[in-house]
Amino acid sequence: MKKLFLSLILLITLHVRAQAPVFEKIDTADLKLASCDFESGANAMVLFDKADVSYQKVSYQSATIVMHRYKRIKIFNDNGKDEANIRIEYYGGHRNETITDIVAETINLNNKSIEYTPVDKNLIYTEVVDKEKSAFVFTFPKVRAGSVIEFKYTFTTPYPYDFPDWCFQSDIPTRYSEFDASFRNEYRLNILKKIYQPLLKDTAMRIGPKNDSPGARFIWGMTDIKAYKEEPFMDYPEEYLQRVMFKTVNVLSTWDEVGNAMLNDEDFGQQLSKHLNGEEGIIKKASSLEATDDQIAYLFDTVKNAMKWNKINSWYTDDGIKSAWNKKQGNSTEINLILYHLLRASNINASLIEIKTRTSGKMDPDYPDVSQLNRTMVYCPIDTANYFILDGSDPYNSYNNIPVGVNNLFALLMDVDKKNISLIKLKTGVAKEAIVIDGNINEQGKLQGSCKISSTNYNREKFLNQYKRIGEKKYLRQLEKDNNGLIITSLKLEIWRMTP
Repeated sequence: MKKLFLSLILLITLHVRAQAPVFEKIDTADLKLASCDFESGANAMVLFDKADVSYQKVSYQSATIVMHRYKRIKIFNDNGKDEANIRIEYYGGHRNETITDIVAETINLNNKSIEYTPVDKNLIYTEVVDKEKSAFVFTFPKVRAGSVIEFKYTFTTPYPYDFPDWCFQSDIPTRYSEFDASFRNEYRLNILKKIYQPLLKDTAMRIGPKNDSPGARFIWGMTDIKAYKEEPFMDYPEEYLQRVMFKTVNVLSTWDEVGNAMLNDEDFGQQLSKHLNGEEGIIKKASSLEATDDQIAYLFDTVKNAMKWNKINSWYTDDGIKSAWNKKQGNSTEINLILYHLLRASNINASLIEIKTRTSGKMDPDYPDVSQLNRTMVYCPIDTANYFILDGSDPYNSYNNIPVGVNNLFALLMDVDKKNISLIKLKTGVAKEAIVIDGNINEQGKLQGSCKISSTNYNREKFLNQYKRIGEKKYLRQLEKDNNGLIITSLKLEIWRMTP
């Protein structure tokens, strides 16, 4: 009986621990941890986020990049439970990036026992973002205040110059972050650091000559990293994250080559000649208008009102402009290629521009690469000095003002007819607001009357967007807030198009 009893104990122990064989042992102190000691009020904290990246030789002339990543997060309260929803995007289409070996688990302390709950692999699913991008999505089970969640995965890319950047900082505090990167000499990369606090580790060493290709290995480690907080009026929010970035030393192409390749691409330039259902009536109506500004405004409003943006930015089309037009929904490039097609079919001078959205980081003009571009817009010159920038995917902007968020950005300008490609810097639009008060002060010292607020350009877009997003009731409360007892009894909203 004693022998049997010991065997049962052994089996039970193995069963409990077998659920977490690939992870590091957790310290009970981390399970009991109630707050972040270097940032008070945090809802969650990254206990550690570690990755090692290296090249794996495929043939004499090529190599892939492989990254192994391991991340562990502590949940302090219910407000931190959103960290249990994981989304990992990658280029799973023609670029052939892969993510494999995903394992994840939730760890809870029940009295004095540690409970491991693995994420069911059947509940880790692949979401198709578009024809190029995919995402692995999953949610940790049994997450509550006090839980620790952790996951591992392997990322592989066949492009030896696409060395992944590393962010030490995120929107929650990080206790420790480490990046272990090994490079090969034949793939020359510049290392750019954006570091604002001392590194705990900053080592470099040669690798080789025993390796099949000599190179260098760097290990960077940082501790007690406070959460990144976006502040008002930041020009490029992600530019302020503490990180290391990698760019090729040798410029592999020019902006002219990038632009011409896009114009020859079946998912971009070859879409411009497609026929749209019902376009003849739209073009006829536009041609009947005498002023070019009116023609542009009509076509812009037609596309903007007909199409719904699916919130996806990319430089290429996903379903193509014919399919997007029929569905009345598409990504930003599909919508704006439709707009461009109708403008040119109406004999209006127009070109295409490609930008890198401000929230995606700052474009490097000295690094010509299509990976820096993720949104298409339309450029309509007025004269030698002035132009319109049209974005039909934004339901609130005006045709005659540079869309908010793209002013002062670099843009790749493509004159399709002349095949002229150039890099330009966009101008800044304007924001205007006029306030007229018609009222009187009664014997009790209260002001009563009416107020007319005329907002145009950026101010118009800002307040119209806010009104549509939160509704009239909340919008009124927001107008009344912090205004010395202001009470609004009625609101009348008028929307009109301003001429330049």
